[in-house]
Amino acid sequence: MTGPEFEQFVRKLLLEHGYDDVQSTPTTGDMGADLIIQHRLKKIVVQCKRYDAPVGVSAVQEVLGAKHYYEAAEAWVITDSTFTSASIRLAKAAGVRLSALRLTPK
Repeated sequence: MTGPEFEQFVRKLLLEHGYDDVQSTPTTGDMGADLIIQHRLKKIVVQCKRYDAPVGVSAVQEVLGAKHYYEAAEAWVITDSTFTSASIRLAKAAGVRLSALRLTPK
């Protein structure tokens, strides 16, 4: 699965879990968000990372920028990998939600 395919997989998963308005951002110039969710009068920006290695702090920084740019209430990073300890610390301090999906082998 490529990065863009992973983004569409996450989008479909969110729709299946009751998030009824999930939009993809442009592939270039997305300002740090791959998906934008409108849910219960709140906007959520999502950064999707399809990685073999743990996701680092830059993903959290990117989605924080997107949160401000899109004036969102929440920011999430979703990966099929794990997160570094630094990314976990920053996410905790900044209120960013981190989620690791368990998929079939790459």
